[in-house]
Amino acid sequence: RAQPSVSNALNRLRYLFKDELFIRTPDGMVPTTRALELEEPIRQALNGLRQALTSENEFNPLQCQDTIHVATSDTVELVLVPTLINRLKE
Repeated sequence: RAQPSVSNALNRLRYLFKDELFIRTPDGMVPTTRALELEEPIRQALNGLRQALTSENEFNPLQCQDTIHVATSDTVELVLVPTLINRLKE
């Protein structure tokens, strides 16, 4: 993603979690305690989504005749949509 998109997404996450999430230091960006607390639940959520996307009944977009609507929060969009689009391209 382009830098402004990443900055905007990070600002939305900061607002959502009421935390800076990352602090700029002389050595670079360092995650806050809250960001570290979120790491495992987010990892588990992504693994669940990954499993759903790679189930035995794989979705074949070339054969699909349906219209698919996806509605998400900004936070889910940041995490899910790029992965979903990449999987659909495969």
